[in-house]
Amino acid sequence: MAEKVMIQIDSGRLQVIGSAEDTATAKDIELGSHADALIRVRNDCKVEIHGDAAEVSVSNVGRVEAHLDSGDIDVADVSGNVEIHTDSADVALENVTGNVEIHSDSGEIAALRIRGRVEIHADSGDITVQATSDRVEVNSDSGEVVLDLVPITHARYEVDSDSAAVTVRLPADVGVRAELESDSGEVINDAAEGDDVHLEVSTDSGDITVLAGVPAFG
Repeated sequence: MAEKVMIQIDSGRLQVIGSAEDTATAKDIELGSHADALIRVRNDCKVEIHGDAAEVSVSNVGRVEAHLDSGDIDVADVSGNVEIHTDSADVALENVTGNVEIHSDSGEIAALRIRGRVEIHADSGDITVQATSDRVEVNSDSGEVVLDLVPITHARYEVDSDSAAVTVRLPADVGVRAELESDSGEVINDAAEGDDVHLEVSTDSGDITVLAGVPAFG
């Protein structure tokens, strides 16, 4: 069974790297304030991090759960799910095979090369998503939202924003059943009609743009 490593950091820097080799890492680690730590864990383990004000980097592990008050968090090359909760922090994810769930009060969010479902709830901050997925849900009070999506059959994508410009880019051969509503903004839909994707975008203030034929991310 994959192990779980829990890390508490009050402030400072933390880097967690997964490895196929056995490690002697303790299962519960407390780093305190002004830390500068590199921790190696098994590459199939779950890493759970709790921090006050820290710069956190996690790569090549099985799963990630992080709760951070402020700072930055970078997560890459995760074979399972990622769940992140922040008050004021920039969040950067790349190459995640599992599902992604992010809750953020403020800060920029970039979730790139995601191959599972995506759920993002943010009060403020720009949001960028690249995903091959059947389900993407974004709720944002303010900040620009840009989605580059390669749908799986019968995909459903939803964006709900109070004040944001929303751009959705899809492959050319995707048929879209679109419900687009902006109370104060321009709506442009370049996608062909069809049932491959059900797309719902609603914003109180901001333009909505749906583009087709944009090259998919590699």
